Amino acid sequence: MGYEIPEDVRQDVYQRDRYRCAHCGKTQQQHQRETVGDRRLHLHHIWPRAAGGKNTKRNLITLCRSCHAQIESTAQTILRAYSGTEARYRIRWETFKRVRTEHPLSVVWLKIVRTRYQRFVGERPTG
Repeated sequence: MGYEIPEDVRQDVYQRDRYRCAHCGKTQQQHQRETVGDRRLHLHHIWPRAAGGKNTKRNLITLCRSCHAQIESTAQTILRAYSGTEARYRIRWETFKRVRTEHPLSVVWLKIVRTRYQRFVGERPTG
């Protein structure tokens, strides 16, 4: 698995996410007016590359620099505390809890991930 995300996958994810951060909803242009430094939108691996995450559309989400740093920090904390399937579910759940409701896939993602996470931790699925 290479470090580089194929350009066609990169463009598909940006288009799917409407060139907006899936967390705060800002576009790259909005960030350029407001911030100094890294103004690009980033692609975040929901299941980290270091833990075997792939460069696929299902495993990538568009984030701005500041949201990416917050979510990455949470994922690393989870990976240090949990392993295997539990880490995977917890990372996905923490990531998707932060996705804005306007995100194109948020309704589908949140329902699937929430249900799987709740079943995994022994809660009764809701909604």
